[in-house]
Amino acid sequence: MSTTRLNTLISIPLCVYALLFIAVLRASQIQDCCCDTETVSTHNQEFLNEILTVIRQRTFFRIFKVDIYKPCKLWPDNTLCFKPTCSVQECCDADIPQKWKDMEVANNQQYNIQVDLFVSDTFEHWHNIDEDQWVSYSGNQDQMVYVDLVRNADGYTGYKGEEAGKIWRAVYEAKNLLYLNIDAADRHLYQREDRVLFRLISGFHTLTTCMVFANWPLPHQPHKYGPNLELYEKVLHDHQDWIENLYFDFVFLLRAVNKASHVLSAYDMNTGNPSDDAMTHGLMNYLLRTDFVQTQCSHLHSFDESTMFQEERLLIMDNFKNVFRNISDIMDCVGCEKCKLHAKLELLGLGTALKILFTKDVLSVDMFERNEILALMVTLGKYSDAITFIEDMEQQLKLKKLKQNMHGYVDIDNEWEQQQQTQATHDDTSTEAAEMNATGDESDGFDVLIYQTFAALFLGEKVDACQQWKRFCESKETIEEQTMVAQNICNLYAEFCPKI
Repeated sequence: MSTTRLNTLISIPLCVYALLFIAVLRASQIQDCCCDTETVSTHNQEFLNEILTVIRQRTFFRIFKVDIYKPCKLWPDNTLCFKPTCSVQECCDADIPQKWKDMEVANNQQYNIQVDLFVSDTFEHWHNIDEDQWVSYSGNQDQMVYVDLVRNADGYTGYKGEEAGKIWRAVYEAKNLLYLNIDAADRHLYQREDRVLFRLISGFHTLTTCMVFANWPLPHQPHKYGPNLELYEKVLHDHQDWIENLYFDFVFLLRAVNKASHVLSAYDMNTGNPSDDAMTHGLMNYLLRTDFVQTQCSHLHSFDESTMFQEERLLIMDNFKNVFRNISDIMDCVGCEKCKLHAKLELLGLGTALKILFTKDVLSVDMFERNEILALMVTLGKYSDAITFIEDMEQQLKLKKLKQNMHGYVDIDNEWEQQQQTQATHDDTSTEAAEMNATGDESDGFDVLIYQTFAALFLGEKVDACQQWKRFCESKETIEEQTMVAQNICNLYAEFCPKI
């Protein structure tokens, strides 16, 4: 390869090659959706990830109330992780907005009021909150604690191995409840519901993996975390179906945000901090009014929920809901507090999206708790982070491959230049040898042998030269006594006389 060609390659920015490769990666239709990964990735990079990151820094979306100490119902001998990285730092009283504490007191007083069940109006307004929930609902508010999600960021904790594997096996096995009391001969009627359920679970699993790999302990840097390219390449890179399921979940959540945009824009997100609250409302309204959320996330361009649970397929909706409730119960058995925190948050986010898309009632503000609104938006942001992580990892892998190819071009180019330099040196040596022969100097010394050989070798008498050096270079005894020059000549012998 010529130096000109190499310089041309180097002059082209490496990012151009990476973007070309990534374009191929992205341009794939997301199954069960009306959009492709390229459209989603482009908008995520352009503004979604940035604005969702800022939104999650606001107080309303930072302070999450969670039943993190709810006991495990499945395994009485459930193993717990006692590593410092597994623990959760609870909020102190000063972290909790006073407005929320006042509302809790008022709600508790309301619940303690005795209701006359013989008054028809009172009974008609009673509503079973649990009916609308797609995840297991915690009725005991006293057991729930406030956690700052920014202080307890998602990532590597060290919780892995058999205990983590047991959790994931139980999660996938819970999917079998979808066909509870459904005749085997009728299961083909529910293929779409089955497929969507699996994709939601698989995408949730991929999200968890991405968050761990994106925040992995950095070598030789204690208490520092960052992306791990090697693990990504080993575990996720070759499983594009897992990655596509992650994209599916992201689109699913975006569709829920689109459908509930009027609820989100009207929801009371005040925490008592005027400047922070104003920024929260401003960011949310900006996001909800973007053309992407209003148009591209409609049922025509993202996920069409009207294709599910139709006619006789409505029978399976309760089973679908119970699968998610069982999975949320399984999360109570996660032995790592921080892992449990984020798993519960993400499942509540997905459950809120399911509630928005498949509720029978007209969506209204009073249908949603603050925790649900928080979980929906924070989970959307986490999927956005995971997609950004995947894009970065894929770009690095393409750059890595490109650099390896370019390194090969450099080796070829260097070999070509060395051959040119060697040829020039040989030409000079042959000329000198010819001059010595002309003077009649025919001594049998080592130097004369070199000159004669070079002359014969590069003046066309190749076979004779190779025969002359065969015994010298192939003798084991002689090799140990060779000078540097002799070694170089024998290297040339091995190169030009392989068959002699």
